[in-house]
Amino acid sequence: MLTEKKIKRRFAALLAFLFTMVYVLGLWLPEGQAMGGKPGEASLDTIHYVKGDHLYLEFRVKGVTLKAPKEGVKPEKGKGYIALLIDDEEVARIDRYAYVYKGLKPGKHVVKVILRTLDHKPYGVEHSFPIDVQ
Repeated sequence: MLTEKKIKRRFAALLAFLFTMVYVLGLWLPEGQAMGGKPGEASLDTIHYVKGDHLYLEFRVKGVTLKAPKEGVKPEKGKGYIALLIDDEEVARIDRYAYVYKGLKPGKHVVKVILRTLDHKPYGVEHSFPIDVQ
């Protein structure tokens, strides 16, 4: 006989299995398709929030591997970085999937993130969003 405790355990195991399968299938899909893009096409999703004078950013990138740009080095296909612009001024070149920008001045700002190749050419993927720093 199944007790309530056993049912809860089986349900939790089923949820864990389903989560694992969705994650694994997302890894196996051709690049770009996990986020609805075309295979081999670069895509960028950005999650952000402001706390105090800090801007917290999380990036989901498909079709491009993030790597720090170095001057004088031949660019590699499928590699790039994220340029962070605040009020049209580039303030950071990001090669990580999470980043914190510190020292925002109070007021309204426009943030732009641009996915670029290692030789600083745009992939054609960018996002802009307003923020208000208290």
